Amino acid sequence: MLAFDFQYASEIMWQLGVLLYHEEDRQLYEGVDDPDTTTALKFRISTRLPTGRVASALQRIVGRRYQENDRVVVVWRSFTEGEGSFRGMHSDETGWCAVNRSTDDRALLDGFIRNIPMHFSTAEKDKSAVEQFTNLVCNSGSDDIFEMTDSLDKMSLNDP
Repeated sequence: MLAFDFQYASEIMWQLGVLLYHEEDRQLYEGVDDPDTTTALKFRISTRLPTGRVASALQRIVGRRYQENDRVVVVWRSFTEGEGSFRGMHSDETGWCAVNRSTDDRALLDGFIRNIPMHFSTAEKDKSAVEQFTNLVCNSGSDDIFEMTDSLDKMSLNDP
């Protein structure tokens, strides 16, 4: 259990679910029926390779928020497509994160992420590029988790 306010934790989870801090070539799809509960966007994530070259991947995400009195659940599906040095490499991710209200109005966070790397046979020949692509995708997910917990920590420091 985390000592965070339930309402605040629920809102932070959704804000980070739409990845407000990923700004590189970010495009939000405006045509969703209910933007308060559904989001679709794409953005680019980049990394500098040991060779000094920059490699990138285009990530497309669809997310949905479900709210009940004592629980908020965000589910998402993302597809990451390698570019440049990462051409032919892909990643398919499905996940969910739930914020449940505890008896003292605090938040209990739970979640699951399934990430499946997919590579065309030509891409698999360059093992170091495959490893670097996998690291880029995994580090991006770790950054998302860090941003959420960091935002919650900052909020708890401001609590009376």
